[in-house]
Amino acid sequence: MVAVAVTRETSGTGLLDDLDEVKRAVVFTVLIPLFNELLEVHGIGMKVNYGLNKLRFPAPVPVGSRIRLAGKVADVTEVEGGAQVTMAFTVEIEGAGRPACVAEAVYRFYS
Repeated sequence: MVAVAVTRETSGTGLLDDLDEVKRAVVFTVLIPLFNELLEVHGIGMKVNYGLNKLRFPAPVPVGSRIRLAGKVADVTEVEGGAQVTMAFTVEIEGAGRPACVAEAVYRFYS
C-alpha cells in the first residue's frame, strides 16, 4: 500500500467533490504513478496503460486527510504477444467509511 498526505496544493479547492470533471481527472493522474508502485512485473519488453473499465469518486477528501492506495489483481487474460492484467484499486481515506476513489485499471504487458 502507498500512503499520501492531501494538502491544498494537491486537492485544489479542498474537497474533491467540489472539483469539476477536469480537475478530478488531474487528481486521478497524480495517483497513476502510485499504481505502478503496487505491481512489479519482471521479464517484459513493454508495459501499456490500456485504460480504465471504471472510475468512481464516492467520497470527498478533506484537506489534511491521509489517503492510502490499495490494489489487487482482478483478472489476467492472455492477448497476442503478452497478457492483459486488470487491477482493482481503492483509495481509502483514513478514518472514513467510504473510499475516495474506486478504479479498475487495465494494463497490457508484452514480451
